[in-house]
Parts: sequence; C-alpha cells; structure tokens
Amino acid sequence: MARSWVHLMPVGVSIVLIAYNLKGWYIGQTLDGKFGTNRTKLAALQVAAKIQELLVTGSLASIVSHIIQYKLCFGDGIPLGLLSSGYHITQLHFLWSSELWGSVESRPFRQLFKQKLIALLIVFVIVLVLVGPASAVLMIPSTKWWWAGGTSFYLQGSEDDLWPSNLTQAHTGGPECTTGVMSNNNHRCMSGGYPAILNHIMALQPPSQGRPNGGFSMLTQDTGIRKNIHGAIRYGGTQRDTWAVDIHAATAAVSGIVGDGYNMAKSQAGGQYWRYIDGPGVGYVDVQLPAVRTACSPFKMYHQNDSSMAFPVMPQVGPWAPGAAGFNAIPLDGPIEILNFTDVFKNMWVSFGKENGTYSIQNDSSVRTEWVILPRQYGWVTSGLAFFGPALNNGTARIGAGCAIDARWFQGMNWADWDYFEGAISSTMKAFFIESDPPTAQNVPEQWFSPDTEGNWRSIGASSDWLQTVSPKIDEQNVRDDGSPQLTTLENILNAGQLNDNSNLQNPNYYTPYLEYMLSITTADAISRVGWVNQEIGNTSALYDNVPDSPLQFMHGGNAFRRPSIPGVPFTELRMRARVQGYAFHAETITEYGAIAVLSLYLLIAMTHILVLYFWKSRTSICWDTSTELLALALNSKPAPNALGNTCTGIRRFKTMAQKAKVREVDNGGEELQLVFNADSDGKLLNEVDCDKEYGASN
Repeated sequence: MARSWVHLMPVGVSIVLIAYNLKGWYIGQTLDGKFGTNRTKLAALQVAAKIQELLVTGSLASIVSHIIQYKLCFGDGIPLGLLSSGYHITQLHFLWSSELWGSVESRPFRQLFKQKLIALLIVFVIVLVLVGPASAVLMIPSTKWWWAGGTSFYLQGSEDDLWPSNLTQAHTGGPECTTGVMSNNNHRCMSGGYPAILNHIMALQPPSQGRPNGGFSMLTQDTGIRKNIHGAIRYGGTQRDTWAVDIHAATAAVSGIVGDGYNMAKSQAGGQYWRYIDGPGVGYVDVQLPAVRTACSPFKMYHQNDSSMAFPVMPQVGPWAPGAAGFNAIPLDGPIEILNFTDVFKNMWVSFGKENGTYSIQNDSSVRTEWVILPRQYGWVTSGLAFFGPALNNGTARIGAGCAIDARWFQGMNWADWDYFEGAISSTMKAFFIESDPPTAQNVPEQWFSPDTEGNWRSIGASSDWLQTVSPKIDEQNVRDDGSPQLTTLENILNAGQLNDNSNLQNPNYYTPYLEYMLSITTADAISRVGWVNQEIGNTSALYDNVPDSPLQFMHGGNAFRRPSIPGVPFTELRMRARVQGYAFHAETITEYGAIAVLSLYLLIAMTHILVLYFWKSRTSICWDTSTELLALALNSKPAPNALGNTCTGIRRFKTMAQKAKVREVDNGGEELQLVFNADSDGKLLNEVDCDKEYGASN
C-alpha cells in the first residue's frame, strides 16, 4: 500500500476544492488574515495551485509506472515506446511522439489491453495539461456577487392599485396630480419625470448630427430613488421596434427602507454574517415592470380639411416593423390603418387658429399633440397619439403622424443598490440576466421586448383622464404671453428633440424613430409611478415593524417584518433577495465547472488505483520507479541486436518502438532480472518474475 501514499495529498486537496466550489463559501471584501495583504495572499494561492499540479503529476506518473511494471513482470510485455511513458506524460508533445504512435503500430501487441493503455495515457496527458489551470481556478477565490439572505416586505395597495390592467383617474396619483405646475414637480404624479426627461432630450445629439445607437439607458433622479429607463430605437438593422422598460417606482421606494434595515442587520446578526458587512449591498425584487413599445406611421402633410390619419396596427407578439439588413439600412414600417375622426383636426385648426392678441396659427412654431383612443382593430394598443409639426402654408397645413403606444406589464426585476448617495437607492430593471451586471446602453439586448402568448405580458389600457395627466399643461394659464395655446409637457419634450423644425420632419428615416423613442420613455416613466402615492412612508410605521429576531431573519432569508394589519387597507407582499460582493468560492461559470470536471476525472483515476492496490497487493512492485533504475536495468541486461539494431544514434522508426519488451529471470543463479525482447529470445522460454522472491540480493 506504500505506493498509494503518493495519492493522499492531491486527492484530499482536490476533494476540498471541489466541495468548496460546489457548495460555495463567501470570504468577504478582503481575504482572511492580516488586512491589506490580498495581493500577497493571492500570490501564495497561485504557488499552492502549482504545488497541487506537481502532486497530481507525481500521482498519475506513479499509476503509469505501476501499469508498466506489472506488464513487464507479470504480463506478456510492453512496446518499447511505452517503456518510459511514465516520465513523458507531463509533456503535451507525447501525444504526437514516435514512442506513442510506434506503440500503436505494434503488431504483436494489438490486443484490447494495448488500446486501453494508450487511451489511458492520452487521458493522463490531457489531465496533466489542464490540472494546473484547473487547480488555480478553484483554489484562487474571485470577486463574486453572493446571495446573502433577504426578506418579505409589503406595499400598500392591492394588485389593481399597483399594477392595473386599465389606467384610470384613480391611478393618477391623487388630486394634486391633475393640475399642471404642481404635478410636473411631484415625483408621485404621472408627469413627475418631466424635468429629467426634458434635460435628457436636451443633452442628446439630435439624429440629424449622427444616428444614435439602437440601445439606450437613461438615468432619472427622483425624490428617494434614482432610476434607469432602458430600451432600444428601431434605427434599421435587426432592431425592429422602439421600446422602453422602466422600474416599478413604488417597489423601489419601499426597497430603500428595506435596504436600510438589511444594512443594519448585517452588523447585528453576528456569527459568520460579519463577512457581509463591508461588501456592497444589492437587493433584487421580482415584480411586474412596465414595458412600452411605440410605432408611428410615416410623416405626411395634413391639411385643415382632412379628417383621417394613419395609425400603426400593433401585433400581440412579434415586432411591428420588418427587419432591415445592416446597421445603416433604412428602418422599415409595419402595417397601418386609416382612422377617421374630426375632433383632433378641429383642435389643431379651430381652437389654435383663433387669434388672441398678436398670435395667429400661421406663426405657431411648436409641435402639437392629441391623445386618441384607438379602437380594437388597431391591435394591442394602450393609446394613440396624433402628432403635428409647426404650422405650414399660412397655418393651413402641418406635417403629422399617427402613433400607437403598446404598454404591457411583464414579470421582471427591480435592482437596488443601497450603498451610494447616502441612503438614496439606485434602481434599475434586470428582467432576464439576473447574474449579469445591470444593463447599460451598450448591452441592452435587441429582443427584450418580446411578448408571448402565455399571458406573461399583460396589456395595459388607459382612459383619457389618465392620459391627460401624463402630459399636462406646463402652466396653469391656458395661453402663453403671446396668446398661443399653452404647451403640454410632452410637446415641450418633443420641441427639445427638434421636432419643431419642419426640415427634420422631412427626414423620417431618423426622426420617426426618434419620435417613437420620446413617446416610449415618457409613457414608461408615467406608468412606473402608478401606486407610488400609496406608499406613505412616514404614516405607515406598521409597514416596517421588525420581528424580534429580524437581523437573523434578514440573513436567513426569512420574514424580518410583521405583516401590516390596518383595517380597510390592502397590502401586497413582495420579496427582496439580497446580494453582497466580495471574494468567494462558488462554481458559476463554464470555466469553473470545467475545472471541477478535470479534478473529478483525476479523483476517479486515483481512487480506482487505490482500490486496485488494496485488492491486488501481491501483484505490485516498487522497482524501477525512477529513470535511473530503469537505465541500470537496461545496462545490466543482455544486448538485443535484433530488436535494437542500428539505434546507437537514436530511434526514428515506428517498428523499433513497437518491439515488445519484458522483464524475466536469467540463468545467473536465479537471482538476476534482465530486460529482454521477443526478437532476441532465441525461442527460449524465460521464467516470469516470482512475486515472493527477492532479486538482486548482492546489490
């Protein structure tokens, strides 16, 4: 059993590495031990990984030597090319060496054992090439996001209050949200994002100066939260829809309070949870999020006596527009239908055309918009919007387009970072790639807006009352100082996007998707605020009433808060899952699982050899374990001119490498062993090695 000792340390280390990486172990923001020495510790682990590689090398070389010794002494021999394979398996070029392939050509050795041995040697070489990197991958911890508990928490309101299928006046944010100026600065109103969106559009490079990328990410700052709106614009190529996805602001606002409690719990829980204290804290909440897709018909000239406009027909699933080949391709349009109405055109030319002071419609240099409730024949639409550019032809014409807005609730995820901006949280949508970094303009996938027929993407309807709160008047006065009608927040955003320039409207390849983009982010931002008004943080203390062992409940992923009980007030339960970032052992990637597979293969080989040694004790030997001992055996053996003729300067022929060698007793008192070849045996039958006999006693 002495031969098995060489396996003990590499086998033990491999088992520990595999167990730690499969089960997982979180270390913390810094490695254990003296603070400030992470680089030294990581370097030491790199050295340890190299030592593990050398141990595995010795282990596998021992197995090969045992097999060769067994076949030399007790079998029918082994090809010359494999005689020293135990010393060559650490070298990758052994796989295409003459020693290996000469042995394959060995005619007197074409039996199943030879095929198994050669296959085993190839496996050994591959394992030894990979075991070093595999050990380093599993032994050196990397920075990871680690699941670290969580809790249930509660939003005030029913599901219809928080994620309604039909948006009505009851979802506008309260009476203060139905006026202009106040609602534009109230983050709980539907138009609360107007200042941030306006600043975002004003800072953008307009399409006329360079077409923007398809994906976008827009940051908005609100009271208590910072949130990102993500999406894409259909500027040709494979991106065939313009859409935007936002967070659920009510969930994000309450998540900030939950995050404060979690950060406090990390320092109070004690035990192993002290490791979570220094790591950045991030919370995830599975929640329904608003996704908004917008499509607009091509720009065309509309006149005062027109009474119809084309609007897109939005499909339940699949994109509205067909794809276009190449990034620079012109975006294509999808199906449209004509809608007949008179009210919108009446507003454009009758109300706006009434002179008031120095103003007349022919001087109107602003865009104008009107919400339109589209009938069911226009597909899966939340609302329509009639867009008109500045007045042309002495106020008798405008360039316009009909837009269809398709809003859905879908199951996504709020992501909240609690460690920045002194308690404010940064929250964004992580709908599909929970293990990846938060989405940015550079990595927004093209197919995120992908409704299905399983009911997971629930269509949202909207009433006229709710739509008016999305784009209220900027000022409480109905007219501006020059007598022109007061602009809405949406119209001011579109003006900032240079849609009040008729020359831009004559370039629909750029500005039609740009119009869709501004409508998408404005609508998505409005829907994201639904239900926020219900979260009266200061007046609902019961919502954050901790249970006695709340720190441990946070760390274990239990329930750190009591369920609120307020007569007549519904609450909806959600769950926050926390993650912290730091050094950890945990197999997550293909590389790590591949490293586990390499060490597992080594374990299988080593453990099999240990069992063979245990059950075949009498058929093993510790002779010729080194190249020096094997050389001494060859020098003390009888020359083999037939097998090894013309080899004084080297061996190049496969035939020579295929010569079968074995160790046998010779007629020299019965105590000497020599290396002999079949080609030089002269037909003599030499005795096999006796397991119970001591040879070379005189040495």
